[in-house]
Amino acid sequence: MCFGTLEGLVITLSSPVTSASNQPIKCWDRTGEAQAAEGQSDYWVTWIVTSGFRTRRVDFMQSRRALSPDAKGPSRSPPADRRQHESTDTDLKDRHSRMASYLEIADDSEGHDLSLFCVPKHYEEDLDSVIIPNGLIKDRTERLARDIVRDMGGQHIVALCVLKGGYKFFADLMDYIKTLNQNSDKSVPLTVDFIRLKSYSNDQSTNCVKVIGGDELSALTGKNVLIVEDIVETGKTMETLLNLLNECHPKMVKVVSLLVKRTPRSSGYRPDYIGFEVPDKFLVGYALDYNEYFRDLSHICILSDRAKEKYKV
Repeated sequence: MCFGTLEGLVITLSSPVTSASNQPIKCWDRTGEAQAAEGQSDYWVTWIVTSGFRTRRVDFMQSRRALSPDAKGPSRSPPADRRQHESTDTDLKDRHSRMASYLEIADDSEGHDLSLFCVPKHYEEDLDSVIIPNGLIKDRTERLARDIVRDMGGQHIVALCVLKGGYKFFADLMDYIKTLNQNSDKSVPLTVDFIRLKSYSNDQSTNCVKVIGGDELSALTGKNVLIVEDIVETGKTMETLLNLLNECHPKMVKVVSLLVKRTPRSSGYRPDYIGFEVPDKFLVGYALDYNEYFRDLSHICILSDRAKEKYKV
């Protein structure tokens, strides 16, 4: 049994879990509040925080005692609030299954020192830090592919790549889906298409969204569409694209985005599948650009203020 503490609360974990530095990992329930030991210690936690990353929706809360029918000890009538929780268990599970899980990078995360990674020499003075290493991007993308095949397997899907920033994520995601198609009982028949959107001037997202290739969206009428995007910031760009798609009457539309930015400018839009939720900083790399630079960077990095001036147009 492993215990972590937060603001005086004792939190019980399902198994001994520690960080790389052998410090207890902080645990949170699905509302983001720390679970108190009193009356709550029989439950699995659903948030895990370590090394600046927070994973949401790890597991649905369930009683360890229920999983171990031979557990000893006097039986207790559950409190009223727990009876209410149990009475709505099916509704909670349904709502839980619809929530997009993601890996959250904390607002105060400073990222990782550039010297720990292979970074192109010509960019070394332009970046503050590596915030998401390439290996972590690949692992998370592989899991997203598995979720998509699980949810959409058996249906013919048109995967719509949003260029240019989405091309790297799109290529890796398609590769993982193809691997799953070849090695699992459930598969997703795929065709691909491309569209280009533009909503940035230097490092600012504008209210003007330019759609290139929108005249060809009529080919998606009656189709199941999976939009693959690199980053959702305010959500206005994606809402514009979805409105255009709806005019063409597709059968179904799902959106997967590698990144979703936490920003007060957000419209509230959330994709169906999310890789990482990131702080309100300008990020480049892994095909994300700043005025066409930094697409050739393997990791996702925080752009320095100096570089914003250097590459400004």
